[in-house]
Order: sequence, then structure tokens, then C-alpha cells
Amino acid sequence: MISKIVDYHSIGHLKYLVERARSVVITCHLSPDGDAIGSSLALCQLLRNLGKRADVVLPDQVPRQLTFITQEEVLPVTFSVNRIKAQSLINRASLIVCLDFNSLKRLDKLGPVVADARADKVVIDHHEDPDMEGLKVMISHPETSSTCELVYRVAMQAGWLRHLDRFVASCLYLGLMTDTGNFAYDNADNPEVFEIVAALMRHGIDRHELHKRAIDNYHVNALRLQGYAIHEKMRVDMERGAALITLDSAELERFDYQRGDTEALVNRPLSDPGIRWSTFMREDAEHIKVSMRAEGDFRVDEICARHFNGGGHVHAAGGEFYGTMAEAVAAYEAILATIPPLFPAAPSSENENKPTNIEDSKNNED
Repeated sequence: MISKIVDYHSIGHLKYLVERARSVVITCHLSPDGDAIGSSLALCQLLRNLGKRADVVLPDQVPRQLTFITQEEVLPVTFSVNRIKAQSLINRASLIVCLDFNSLKRLDKLGPVVADARADKVVIDHHEDPDMEGLKVMISHPETSSTCELVYRVAMQAGWLRHLDRFVASCLYLGLMTDTGNFAYDNADNPEVFEIVAALMRHGIDRHELHKRAIDNYHVNALRLQGYAIHEKMRVDMERGAALITLDSAELERFDYQRGDTEALVNRPLSDPGIRWSTFMREDAEHIKVSMRAEGDFRVDEICARHFNGGGHVHAAGGEFYGTMAEAVAAYEAILATIPPLFPAAPSSENENKPTNIEDSKNNED
């Protein structure tokens, strides 16, 4: 039995707003992941099945490995590519549904446009500490595995499940799968997650194909970039159980980087049982993008919120650093110095000063 966790007042108010809306725009956070794009496309198609005019407007482009899901019924409009059309859709919308983010700053340059829009605004999200004003409805449940799970629960309580089709089910499964690490993370511990998966599978989704295309789908340049990042750029502090990977703009250009090529790279160091905190820093045009993952009782949401203008979940968070890569690394190292050691320092040996990567070897040779 899938419990009804959303309060009836919020469901009732949402249904009223949808019923009277002439046009609906759905949006999600910058650099959309599987949960963001999955929930957006699913809700858009679901509303179209209800007879509503609905469109998806994204802050920026979908990562390369997720573009397959946008090539069917719903094709999003990207604000960074087609600002005029995106602005037009938002201006004429009477309802804007914000999915998978808890602050307008997660929309980047699209944020002020949404903030200034006259449309009624609704948030459906699973991140902690929502920070948004002027909303008609706020449906926030951080205890859920994903926004896709929450969208399914909203649809169930609103009586919309009869309008759910194979495409909607596939999009919702995509978000559930990616945000739970293929159901390996502890946010999938609720048995009701698998009840929802079972319900989605009854619509004939191809979960094997979805997994292959969304998770096991990397261009050869992406494979080389990730191999380089792990082999040559990963710094490890085993005493504190921490790992850091950095990639600057020159390195990204060297491997013909496309958005999404470093997806899940931040998770790789956690494969080592001795690593509890992994950080990845990527140099973008205007800032250093910071991603963090953790395990056990180590929290990265607080670190990202306090030091990197971001936030997120306890074990999965991110943010931005406005400065150089060297300054970002210095900020990380200052935080690392405050972390209590997990293990005593290793005894000295003849290999104590042996370099741990190729760059160190070259530096010593010099």
C-alpha cells in the first residue's frame, strides 16, 4: 500500500490551479539530472494527457547521455539556447510548476524570469530547507527518494494515475533509478519505492534499456576523460577518508568535454571502503562547479551550503565557487584540515614520499 503523504489541502489547491490554468510551464534546476528531467517530462506529458497545454522550459541543455528521453513526446525549450521562445512560454503561462529544486538560484539566469512572472507558482521537491517565496502551493518531502517519486504520489492522490502512460512511467522510472543510484542508496530503503516501481513497470517500460542509456552510456571521450581524472587528478587523504578530483577548462577541452561527460565521476572514489567523502571540482565559464558525495554519518549538504553557495541532500550535494581553481582547492583543503582523522597516520616507510600520480612523478623528476 502506497501511503498518502501529501496533505489534502495542497493536493486540492494544486488540482484547482491545474484545472483553471490556460497554459502550464514546468521547469527544473540547472544542469538537469535524471530526476529533474524525468519529473519535468513526466508531469508535462501527464498534464497534456489531462487536456492541458503544457511545456517544459529548462535553464540549460540536457546532458548528452539523457537526451534520448527528450526525443519522444516532449521536447523541452532551453532558456540558454532559445531565450525568446522560453520567455514567451513563461509570459503566457498561468501556472509554473518548479520541480526538483528548493531555491530560485538553482535556475541560474532563468531564476529572475520565473520570479517576475505573473503566473501562479507551485513547487514539488524533495530537497531540505526550501527557500522560495510567493508560492501558491509548496509540496516538499525530503524523506522521499526523488522528485519523480513525489510526482507519482501527487498524481496518485490527485486521481491522475489513469492518465499515466508508458512515456510518463518511463520518465518517472528514470528519475527514481538515477537518484537512488539504481536503488543502491539508502534513500531507496522505503519499501514503497519498489511498490511505485512495480506500478510503473505495469505500463510496459523497458527498465533494462533505460538503465543502459542513462547510466551505462558514455562517449569514448567521456571514458578517456574520466580515466584521466581518476588516474592523474585524484588526490586522496586516507587518514580522513577524503578524495578530491579537479578538472580545469584546458583539461576539459583536451577531451572535447560535453555536458554530462563527468556524470557520476564524483561517486567513483567512494568505491574504496576507506573513502567516506568525495569531492569533484570542474571549471565552468563563470565559476567552479562543486559536487560532493558521502557515506555514513558524514554530511556534505552543510559543507556545500556554508562554503560553496549550494546545498542538497545529506550524502549528495553541490554548489559553486566564484574564484580560481587554486582558490577553490585551497578552500577545500581548509575544510579538510578541520575534519578529524578516521585512522591514525600510517607509519613512515621508504615509500612514504612516493608520488601517488603521474603529475607528482613529473614534478619530482623536475
